[in-house]
Amino acid sequence: MIKIKVDYRVKVIDNKTGKIVKVVKGKSKTFNLNFSRIVGIVMFPVGDVTRSISVNDTGGVARTFAAPYGLSPMAYSPAAGYKQRLGIGSSSVAFSRTHYELQAKIGDFPYSTHTLTDDGTQVRVDISGSYLNPGASITVREIALYGYFYDNGGFVRYLMLARDVITDTIVGTNQTISVGYTITVPF
Repeated sequence: MIKIKVDYRVKVIDNKTGKIVKVVKGKSKTFNLNFSRIVGIVMFPVGDVTRSISVNDTGGVARTFAAPYGLSPMAYSPAAGYKQRLGIGSSSVAFSRTHYELQAKIGDFPYSTHTLTDDGTQVRVDISGSYLNPGASITVREIALYGYFYDNGGFVRYLMLARDVITDTIVGTNQTISVGYTITVPF
């Protein structure tokens, strides 16, 4: 059995002083149905080349994905603007594996860092990005991890892969919130 370990970290940084105002860390246990289905169809297609799945994109629309496909679900578009994303929201609604979007989205932003390391005992992926709050103070209660994939029509669709509810995290005017996920797979 492979046990994937996923941790998240959130930092609020005061841009005037450069000091970290708040840090929230935890174990993510919330990969959703989209993630499970995408992994299943891409990595374990059971030899059925016509097999397909349906998952909801971030607009709640059911989209069909299949593997193998000329533009497989794991293929990413080189077109400008298509980037993996992280998100923040203000809802404290408990996680459900059928969630396809943040429950009260504040915003989303592209990954600014993505590293892959292999130390011989585990593979680790670190993903992070940040959001500058230009307006009034916001309270962040949920974070998310998004990917984008080609559907069967060859269109790029954003899919939420994980959503975590965190302790109330206030981000003041001109403060930055940094969100990161670490995914570890042991050998």
